Formats: sequence, structure tokens, C-alpha cells
Amino acid sequence: MKSKSQIIILLSTLALISGCKKDDGNPAAPAAEGLAEPAFRYVSANWFNQVFTLPMDNIWQYYGIAAKGQNYYFLSNPTQARTYSDRFNPQSNYFQSWFGAYTIEDANNTTYALSNNSINAQAILQLSIADQKAWLISFAGMSNPSVSIDTSVAVNVSQVQVDGRSGWKITGSLISNVDVGANNPQSNRPPLLLIPPSAWQGIVGSYAMVKLEVVSYVWYTPENKELNVVYYNGVEFDDLSAAHHRTLPLISAELDSMALHVTVRK
Repeated sequence: MKSKSQIIILLSTLALISGCKKDDGNPAAPAAEGLAEPAFRYVSANWFNQVFTLPMDNIWQYYGIAAKGQNYYFLSNPTQARTYSDRFNPQSNYFQSWFGAYTIEDANNTTYALSNNSINAQAILQLSIADQKAWLISFAGMSNPSVSIDTSVAVNVSQVQVDGRSGWKITGSLISNVDVGANNPQSNRPPLLLIPPSAWQGIVGSYAMVKLEVVSYVWYTPENKELNVVYYNGVEFDDLSAAHHRTLPLISAELDSMALHVTVRK
């Protein structure tokens, strides 16, 4: 029988290799669990216009999170004749950046992280922490990644309108390893996900620690009985030449526009 960590690796690897589909900009039919798949109405040309999908139940539950749902995520496009995503290029504004959405189904008439119309921002951040840890294990080849909330930065919550409903915008910071490092697999992956050592060596350390500036839009849709979380991030780090990089101010307008064009409405 597979251990839970082996199940995480299997699920993530399958999603990377075969779990993507073209997003046609139209709302999808409800999934088998009763969730409506999000439609990404605007995807910038800087992002690969295919969405990767991954069931998150086992990953979240492995890390002690009582949630069931799906992850839909994008990777930034290659640039300058490269074949691998700019996510893996430390000289790109999209280094270590994610854009995607979680849909989390209600359980026993209870909505994850939501109580009395108040959102638990820490619980939302925990979804991303578990996701990032699983990615670093399954994709990056790490055995013991470190991902945590950056307690030196305040977690801010504000009320917003998103997808035609009242919701919340949550901002904060995580401290995490990067996913470029010595154990990155060099075969059996699509070119978008194959990272040559030359992409990062001499620029950042193997699995270096960085800050991820994270943004989430969260709203509840009672007709789908789900909590929706659209997320994106930038990175802040010093490279090996001591140059400082902070990417979120450079890409936030683009990613915010993408986020506010996500819908789960039928």
C-alpha cells in the first residue's frame, strides 16, 4: 500500500503530465462532486493558456486540513527562445509566480474557513502552504521542504466585490524554498517543466529560501455549495550577486485583472 507521501507524489506527477486542458473561456459543467469549474475569462499572453487541474483532497488532508476540492493553476510562458516556463527563470518577473484557483466543497453543511460571514485568513493561507509543500516534494525533488507564514508581514483582509458577489481580498507573505535545485528531474516531463541547471545556477542557490508575496480573492457561491479562492503571488529575494528582486509590484496589475475575470457562475 502506498504511503500518503507517495500518493501525493503520484497525484501531482499525473497532474503535471496529463492533467491540463485548454480553457475555452466558457463556464464548465459542474464536476462530479457538485462543484462548478471556474472559467478563466482573461489569461494574459504572458501565461501558458492551458489550465492544469489537480484534486487536492489527499494533499490537504495529509497536512491536516479538513478540506476537499480542486486546484486549477497556470504556468507562465517561456521567453527568449527558452522552452521552460519563466517560473523557473530567476531573471524573470514571473520567477516562482503562481496563478490559479481552488474550489472547496462544503462538508456537512459547513463551509471551510467561513463562519458567520467572516473569513479565516490563516486557514486560506494554509491551503497554499500545503499545496506548495506538495509541489516542492513531487515536482522539485525535495524531501523536506520548508513553507510557512512570514510573521513579520501583516495578513490583511478587506471586503471586495468578486464574480458579482461580496467576498474578501487577503494579502500576506510566505517563506518558502524555490523549486529550482539540484534534484530537479531532467527527463520524462514536458519541455515547459524541464529545468536545465543553467537556468538557475550562479543566480540563486539550490532550493534557496525566498519570500512569496501572496494575494487571494475569496468568495462563497451557495448555488454550488463551494468556497472559491483565486490566488497569485510574486517573489522577493536576493540573488547570488546580492541584487534584490521584488516582482509583485511589476506583475500585480496583470494578475489582478486575470483574477477579477475568473467566474464560477453558471
